[in-house]
Amino acid sequence: MCTIMKRQSMLRSTLTILGRTLDGVTGLDQHHDATAGRFRARQLTSVAQLTPAMMLASLAIAAVVAFGLRHTAGAAMMAAWAAAVWVPCLLALHGWWIRRGRGERTHASRRGTTRLTIHSAILGSAWAVMPLILLGEADPFVRVIVNTVAIGMICGAAFALAPLPQAVLAFVTPLIFSSTVFILYDATEANGVLALMFVVCVAIILVGSSTHAKMLVQRVAAEIEAREKSSVIEMLLKSFVDNSSDWLWQFDADRRFREVSTRFAEAAGVSPKKLEGRSVDSLRRQLKRLPDAEMQKL
Repeated sequence: MCTIMKRQSMLRSTLTILGRTLDGVTGLDQHHDATAGRFRARQLTSVAQLTPAMMLASLAIAAVVAFGLRHTAGAAMMAAWAAAVWVPCLLALHGWWIRRGRGERTHASRRGTTRLTIHSAILGSAWAVMPLILLGEADPFVRVIVNTVAIGMICGAAFALAPLPQAVLAFVTPLIFSSTVFILYDATEANGVLALMFVVCVAIILVGSSTHAKMLVQRVAAEIEAREKSSVIEMLLKSFVDNSSDWLWQFDADRRFREVSTRFAEAAGVSPKKLEGRSVDSLRRQLKRLPDAEMQKL
């Protein structure tokens, strides 16, 4: 038990270091904790939006592959592998189902992204078992199936997990290793070229994922900055309206008040909330006690 706990602690520490390193690549480390929490929330939200589709696709692909190759590696072996893929997929769907009604995240800790990275590593490792089970298989049909599924899962993970590069890396690393071993097991020149192309394509995918995450950080930073500026402007405008000695008001095309200053409301003898939505004519009829000179100012 102690050994397992130590290994789990080492895994979390490794993933935390990886996350901080990739935070430096994406520029997330340049922001304070509160802002970084917003970025992580957006990352997790973006991934969660694709979770149902990707997990259902993984379930279907695993079932089809296990059934189609049951005579190659044995029905029991392929069924066990499919179950290993299904378990994390079903857990992900269960987690998504529970959180779906909670609204959009506004803040997330590093622990949340670490959990997603660990889950990605587990699912990627489950998929990585398939090439190893079929290692040494000479049937061209089987080799095409294995290579196609491997590159398809890598591309799918890069697309679904793109906002979180560490999760992409955690998923594809074991699959890259097992797929490369599968390709190079039959040491031919063609397989060597194929393995090289495979690694190059994966490298391009990882670079693209990091770039996407960096762009997401920049976009969210711009949104936060714009929102903060808008809040400051709104606060200053409200302060000006509340403290101005002038009578300030705004009404729509139907001559109904949308907003009035405190000074205007005090002069009219009506609270600002009660004035909003009322027509100018209605207020004029109510305020008959005011002198005509004062009414003209309204």
